[in-house]
Amino acid sequence: MAGNQFAKYIKLIDLFRSASDGHLSFDEIDALWRSSYVGEGQPLAKRTFHNYRDAIFDTFGLKIELDKSWSHYKYHIVESENNLHGNSIRSWAMESFSILNQLNSDKSLEDKIQYEETPSGSKWPIILLKAIGESKVVEMTYHKFGDPAPNTFKVEPYLLKVSNRRWYVVVRALHYVQMNEQLKKEGKLDELKDTIRVYSLDRIKNIEILDEKFKPNKNFNSKEYFDGSVGVYSSGAPKQKVVIRAYDKARDYMETLPFHHSQKIESKTNDYTDFSITVRPTFDFKQLILQQGTQVEVLSPDSLRNEIKEIITKMLERYK
Repeated sequence: MAGNQFAKYIKLIDLFRSASDGHLSFDEIDALWRSSYVGEGQPLAKRTFHNYRDAIFDTFGLKIELDKSWSHYKYHIVESENNLHGNSIRSWAMESFSILNQLNSDKSLEDKIQYEETPSGSKWPIILLKAIGESKVVEMTYHKFGDPAPNTFKVEPYLLKVSNRRWYVVVRALHYVQMNEQLKKEGKLDELKDTIRVYSLDRIKNIEILDEKFKPNKNFNSKEYFDGSVGVYSSGAPKQKVVIRAYDKARDYMETLPFHHSQKIESKTNDYTDFSITVRPTFDFKQLILQQGTQVEVLSPDSLRNEIKEIITKMLERYK
């Protein structure tokens, strides 16, 4: 029953999203509702509509208001920074639920969508979100690439992140906290470890939520932690202005799907477009550049240009 109600909320939101100007009168809403999968030919009572409006605001933070500026009063979704078209988790979740609704209404569409699955186990995000919400310590068994066997340790989970088809969890690793305490006792302050760590969910073998509670570190800010980063890697290196020259189809690709939110067009010619991006040149960012092959060229800074050149040279050696 709860799932069916949820589908109705999503469908009502989709009616407004599909409207050419985003505005619908109640009569228009009722007509569209009757012909939809969730409406099943039944009329939408005004009382029910208003109940759904309240539920949508409580569930998604989306406000459906009456716009009295029209000759015939029409409803619309009030735009805000957390709304449907923002680059946020709300947009992603809403799109996913909308597609699920469409698949439920027409089963023949299921083989018309091809989806790239993430290699991570689907159960870990749900379990970790529960631990994050309850601020509970997690005991995690993790098999790092290159290690002969898995290791089990305790972490304080802070947030989940998706990058390049993989789920990651950002944590405060308690074994590194203990390690630092020992290093401080020994006076080895220059060897202190970063206690904030990022772990890939597809390498987790087991997770157990403990009864032990923790207070989230007030000094940790997820936006600041990944500020200037492309992908999941963070870096203490300063941000740099990187200028990339894009040729051929990469010009349109980079313009419609920017490498980073700081990306700007510096100049355009008939042959190429120069983009500037202010980032930390992490591993993920370098891989993104290399993925473009011959269609992009790093113009500056010289340090990154030379590093990319060195990687390409080593790649060429493998093919000789």
